[in-house]
Amino acid sequence: MFKKKAPAIDNSERKRRPGARQAPAKTQSYSYYTNRQVSQASQPPPSMRLRANTEPVKERWYTKKSVRFWATLGVAAVIVIELTFLSSNGRVTVIDGSGNLNKDVDVTAYEKTFDQLLSASILNQNKLTVDTNGIARKMQAAHPELESVTVITPLIGIRPGLYIHVSESVFTLKQDATSYVLSAAGYITGRGAVSSLPVVIDETGEQVTVAKQLLPSSHVDFMKTIWYELSKQGIATDTLILPKGKAFEVDMRLKGKSYYLKFNVTEDAMRQSGAAVAVIQQLGDTNPKEYIDLRVPGKAYYK
Repeated sequence: MFKKKAPAIDNSERKRRPGARQAPAKTQSYSYYTNRQVSQASQPPPSMRLRANTEPVKERWYTKKSVRFWATLGVAAVIVIELTFLSSNGRVTVIDGSGNLNKDVDVTAYEKTFDQLLSASILNQNKLTVDTNGIARKMQAAHPELESVTVITPLIGIRPGLYIHVSESVFTLKQDATSYVLSAAGYITGRGAVSSLPVVIDETGEQVTVAKQLLPSSHVDFMKTIWYELSKQGIATDTLILPKGKAFEVDMRLKGKSYYLKFNVTEDAMRQSGAAVAVIQQLGDTNPKEYIDLRVPGKAYYK
């Protein structure tokens, strides 16, 4: 028996045959409440919408942090000023050759000069820029009687110090009713009498000014020498006198004697003092009425 052939399948028809269909998407039903929630979720909250329309909150110009900052800055500024600033009102201290304080010297004139030098430059009012060496040089130029000058800037405090060594005080000088201190360099270093110093009576009428030179240092050396030489020989000296109108004469009064001695400050002091001792010893108890004149070298006159 013969089987029947199956009919041939047309491939073109297979190609045109559509594939499996997808199930159509379900159509959601419209809901008013659902759409309302979505629209509300997409919008910012009321507080955010209204924030742009409200005025910005004004912040205080200060806060606790700013107050602490400015307070710290102020304290730091005070510390810096305390550590670096120098006052133009200085303190003057006088010392002697051994480094001890000398309270017999009037420092008024020295303080005035020191303050002027500090005020002369703004750099001298700062511890980091003050010219201590320059001030010391100018102090000695203004007051030649100063043998040494040292400027000190304090570590704590604002008042600078000036330590000075004034030429040695050798005589108390009296003019009228006022007493002064006379240094070895011939300068008046202060007011007031020093009981331990020999006395010089000034009859010249010359103006006496503290911190100014009254006599040449050579004249002072002469007076020191004759005073020392006569005292060493046991002759009790009383006072020295600078007579009026006699620039190169120095007179000496002796204790217990009615006469006085005349010296010439331009001649040798050792020779004149030796002549004075010899004449006094030769006269013994015989006293001249007025004076013994030793001003001419190698000769002695008495009256």
